Amino acid sequence: MSENEPLADTHGSPAYALTGAERRYIRSGDPGGESKTNMEARIETKINRLGYRIDHLLADIFLLHANDYLTEGSWKDGWVGLLGFDEYPVQPSTRRKRAPELTDFEEPSNDSEIVEACRMASDTETDIGRPMSSTKEFGRDIGELARKLSLAPGEMDEDEVLQDIAYGFLEGLYFDHRPAGLGDQLMQQRQKYMNEIISALQKQLEHELTYDREWAEWEREWRVQGDLWDEHRTAMISRLREILNEAPEPIAPRRSMSEFRSRVLEKRGDTDSQETGVNERGIDCRDLLFVLIDNSIESDYPVGSSGHWGGFQAEHGPAEQFELEEFIQYDRVVTLVEECRILERNILYRHCRTDADRIQEKKTRGLDALDVFSAIHNSKGAISSKQIARDIGSETSYQGQVTQICTDLAGRKWEQRPVLTGSKDGWELTAYGRLLAECMFDESQSVLMRTFGPAVSTDLIIQAATEIDENLS
Repeated sequence: MSENEPLADTHGSPAYALTGAERRYIRSGDPGGESKTNMEARIETKINRLGYRIDHLLADIFLLHANDYLTEGSWKDGWVGLLGFDEYPVQPSTRRKRAPELTDFEEPSNDSEIVEACRMASDTETDIGRPMSSTKEFGRDIGELARKLSLAPGEMDEDEVLQDIAYGFLEGLYFDHRPAGLGDQLMQQRQKYMNEIISALQKQLEHELTYDREWAEWEREWRVQGDLWDEHRTAMISRLREILNEAPEPIAPRRSMSEFRSRVLEKRGDTDSQETGVNERGIDCRDLLFVLIDNSIESDYPVGSSGHWGGFQAEHGPAEQFELEEFIQYDRVVTLVEECRILERNILYRHCRTDADRIQEKKTRGLDALDVFSAIHNSKGAISSKQIARDIGSETSYQGQVTQICTDLAGRKWEQRPVLTGSKDGWELTAYGRLLAECMFDESQSVLMRTFGPAVSTDLIIQAATEIDENLS
């Protein structure tokens, strides 16, 4: 080993590979127990050793091959593993085509399974129609390796460098191992073998273009369908607005709700309700459509997400066949608004957004009200000021502030919408407080909706709305 080669690791081999800690730091920026300065220095050392690492690999492979160590008997298992039939802890990001009957990392039981993985064909197991093979993906990895390592020196163009690498790769792969001739013979051999690979590449290209054309056609149809569904969505929102405006009072029978609606719209300055999709009762018709769709399909996607919308499209077939009048029916919409308490959901959600900001801004002598509210929410039951202070971090320092904050949140300064009830011996959330906690902490609430979605129970909505009604003046 020359004096310019890197130091060896504890096993006597040059320390080329990134460690688990270094990989974690590169991905997440988390240095673990190390300082970031040390981590950056370690990674810089590994980068500087990449040239040594590849040179060692090339030299080792050439030496092993020249002395008959890479034969089928000695290297077959390693080669098959490299094609994807392995459980190596570190692998490239590209995938490998498997024989359909084999699970991930399952070793092949016979050569036919290996041949199937290496032969160009559609990977039907993953619904990928484009032909692929493990050997092709291995070649793609080698190509990506060369591209990611290469730089264009001086005035050279990047494409020129990559084209030179590609030609050199083809010569090394398909020509250099052939018996070399002299003069005209060498020229004829080079022409023959390079024509063979060019012909194979042309055939491969035609296959790829066939799938490119199919993909382009599918994409065009997808865009047409997408435009039609966008038109349907706009029309459905418009129809929902008409239905809500036609529906008799009260569409959601809650005491004082008519006055409540007027106050909300007045505060919002909502003079453009028709244009924004919000009907004159304060219901956001876009969100109402989301709920209507959610009631009509089975979906694990968040309400209002593109996946949720895509599930609706799949359920109702081609856009040309969709019947808006059949889906958006007057009785169905009015019943949904009443049963799901859509109006209350909207109004309470706006209150909760306002009160969430108020809690985040409230402090008492160095203690954040948000910490207190969160501690009560996490307790899932009554909890004393003393225990809250202990959970936050200092029973002696914070107990007085906790009681003061809780008393404020229980109505002393939050007269209209108290979020707590109780005394210093035991605080718990009101129904409205539980709803506010859903708004602030619960990940089941769809961030894509501007109201409380179906994940929030109607019972809780009714309880919270009742409290608000009782405290309205």
